[in-house]
Amino acid sequence: MCRIMMIYGSNYDLILKSLNAFVEASEYDKYKVMLGSSPSHRDGWGYAAFSIVNNKINKSIYYRSIDPIFIDNEGMYKLIDFIKESDKVLIMMHSRAISVGSLNIFNTHPYHYVGKNYSLWFAHNGTMYKDELVKVLGMKESSVEKLSDSYLLGLLLYRKIDVLSENKIVESYREVSKYTKTAMNTISIFTEPNKMVLAVTSSYLNNKIRDDPKRIDYYKLYELYGDDIYTVSSSTVAENIMNSYNKTRAFINELLYISINNKLEKLIIKKYKL
Repeated sequence: MCRIMMIYGSNYDLILKSLNAFVEASEYDKYKVMLGSSPSHRDGWGYAAFSIVNNKINKSIYYRSIDPIFIDNEGMYKLIDFIKESDKVLIMMHSRAISVGSLNIFNTHPYHYVGKNYSLWFAHNGTMYKDELVKVLGMKESSVEKLSDSYLLGLLLYRKIDVLSENKIVESYREVSKYTKTAMNTISIFTEPNKMVLAVTSSYLNNKIRDDPKRIDYYKLYELYGDDIYTVSSSTVAENIMNSYNKTRAFINELLYISINNKLEKLIIKKYKL
């Protein structure tokens, strides 16, 4: 059970407000309480942030900590300094509440997968069937005992997506969704050297919990559109900040394929059913 957020834009004031909303939602999440859990996401947090110039990455920063986001001032200050030094940023964030896997830095999102002609940065909220992921990956149970289901999900996607084509990406997310135990809410950023950046977000619920209003309230994602900013976030985060945006839209069982470009007014977002 986690909170996730992606931000793309140059509206510094609204970026900061959104970061604060993320911290607040991580410290007290009313929807998590409604599900009978403790209010906070305190099992570590992390982010990957990119400075975008002419549709390409100029510089980046990657940070993870096992401390809760609401007490880790150092990590947040580093991110804010990075934003101040950038004209336009792409940020993905994750705040963790453990469901599967040990509390350690390796299991702290976002994950970074390398080894192909592209890199994948990946964060997940929800629980997958870990034993099935282990099986399809051809791994031994004993070797992944302390690994999170989220890490294995990202690894499976990275293995399946051999080329960064729209069809292959959508097909792969649809295929791995069958391993979803509760939810497959994800943020992915695909990067290639000296090429355009691609972002993908997914919101998917297992059929067994799609009629549970409390689960839907917790797991649905929001798109938020503002002046020189576009954001996708977990519900609790969005509700803390949506009044500052011009337009919002909740979505579930949907994948967003987002072509990052230098002009927000021409941001290309394609929507697919999951």
